[in-house]
Amino acid sequence: MHDEDLLLTLSANVKKYFFDRQYYQNEGLPTYSRIVGENPLPIPDELRDQRGFLKEKYLVRNATRSDREDAEECVKRVFAHMLMQDPDNVSNIERHYMLLGATMPIRLEATVGRHMRYVFYVKRPNIARIFGKVLYNFLSGLEEQDFLFSDGIYIERDVDGYHPDKNTRAHLQNHGTFVPSLVRLAALDELLSINDLTEVRGENEQYVNIITTAANKAAAFDFDLLFKPDSHEPKLIEFMRRRQWRIRPSLEREVLAAERAEIRGRILRYENDFYALVQLMDDVPELVDRIRHFGQESFQQYFVDNVMLLTSSLVRPNGIHRK
Repeated sequence: MHDEDLLLTLSANVKKYFFDRQYYQNEGLPTYSRIVGENPLPIPDELRDQRGFLKEKYLVRNATRSDREDAEECVKRVFAHMLMQDPDNVSNIERHYMLLGATMPIRLEATVGRHMRYVFYVKRPNIARIFGKVLYNFLSGLEEQDFLFSDGIYIERDVDGYHPDKNTRAHLQNHGTFVPSLVRLAALDELLSINDLTEVRGENEQYVNIITTAANKAAAFDFDLLFKPDSHEPKLIEFMRRRQWRIRPSLEREVLAAERAEIRGRILRYENDFYALVQLMDDVPELVDRIRHFGQESFQQYFVDNVMLLTSSLVRPNGIHRK
């Protein structure tokens, strides 16, 4: 694995957009391959499923103690950078592969100070994931900056929660916040096409790309899946109903209408910033190829048309236009 294989080809305008918001940090961050370390030991074949994904997390191992210690020094720099701490305050480091794929996420856990444990995920930088994460945060109203990236690494904060499954369904349906937030997620899905939200695995039907947060609310989990042209999954609410989730039609109507109004309001409040981001997406070939699947010339036109469609029951937002 070589760092040059991981470099992002970003235009100066794209880098400036993200750097102005402190998402893009090209100084001080180690590369993904430095986190893996030199001479990593292979993952046993028996831990992979038929698609090649890991069945469970697997400890990152290196051939020598020196290789491991060098990698852990780089892990300390990740924690120091994300938490604004002295690297010497970071100890008891654990590195685990989570699954195999294009970005090969590694779960990093460490003690900072005397007692506090923190978790971050590092991945190969993926431009589709980065744009998807920013769009999701923007349209969800999330103000906290929860990731950083450079040309050689993508770092994301851990989401405090768990993947829902049929064993937790009764609790979540009775809690009162999960189902409405699931419907809100469905409204975002209409606009962003967050594919694979309906993917389930195992006997317990665990939802792979939905996280139940500590507040018992649903959140999307994987953002390089936006605008995937090879997915033909059913609408999220229809799918959940078929899986015995109770979603009243009246609740669906009320929550969808409210969330669509919120999305429209966020776009109108920060229209220049929003369309500056969308305009940059038109310069990324991987993203442009995806949007063509929807029959649109550009991401700008896609969002103009779909924001109008999503808010069709509201007054037409005069502020939204193609720039």
